[in-house]
Amino acid sequence: MTAFEVRDLRVYYGDKEALKGITLNIPEKEITTIIGPSGCGKSTFLRCLNLMIKEIPYARTEGEVIFDGENVLEYEDEADIIAHRRRVGTVFQHPNPFPWMSIYDNVAYGLRLMGMDEDEIEDRVYEALEKAALLDQVEDRLDDPASALSGGQQQRLCIARALAMRPEVLLMDEPTSDLDPIATRKIEETVMELKGEVTIVFVTHLLPQAYRIGDYTAFFLHGELVEANDTEKLFTDPQDERTKEYIEVEFGPS
Repeated sequence: MTAFEVRDLRVYYGDKEALKGITLNIPEKEITTIIGPSGCGKSTFLRCLNLMIKEIPYARTEGEVIFDGENVLEYEDEADIIAHRRRVGTVFQHPNPFPWMSIYDNVAYGLRLMGMDEDEIEDRVYEALEKAALLDQVEDRLDDPASALSGGQQQRLCIARALAMRPEVLLMDEPTSDLDPIATRKIEETVMELKGEVTIVFVTHLLPQAYRIGDYTAFFLHGELVEANDTEKLFTDPQDERTKEYIEVEFGPS
């Protein structure tokens, strides 16, 4: 089963072609890692999956991003786009909680916008904090501001905020790049525990991280999809010489 079917996806920023005919299936309820050097199109690819690409006025797309049988790139109605983003959550590179809000209110924010009953909101907040491996650290201080948390805790709070919406897909754009090794490992453990419940697309520039957590890995280079395969296969027996060279430089010989 696939969560997304991407077919001949092209993205232009003005005259520059940022993605060059990407065709890729994202497996359902597995972790797909996206690797490649800076500027290769990894983040642009995620923006197409959650339709953030539509917020960039000079961006233009071609091709298809099929989700639940529909090409979501054709959505123009704001209500359809918002509904899609509820199903496809995103965690960004830099932790971005609402610092003036309490820990609890950060997680409850989106649920309140939906008009959900406060009793159900409370259940969802606790559930999301538990899944993000944060509840045991903050349960006795949920009224504290989010700014009181460490960087790693703030990122897990952002994961909880996304999970509270019960998305079918969770996109993660280099979510550990600002974190120390201990916080990074906790995020990785959280992500791996979520596998089987939610489809995860995880962009990383750290090849050891992709190897540790990925079920499936796609290698992007200069806006092209060079190769995609089961993670173990791609790292140990790459089929394209460009993949092999990148892995040997960044990760060591296979």
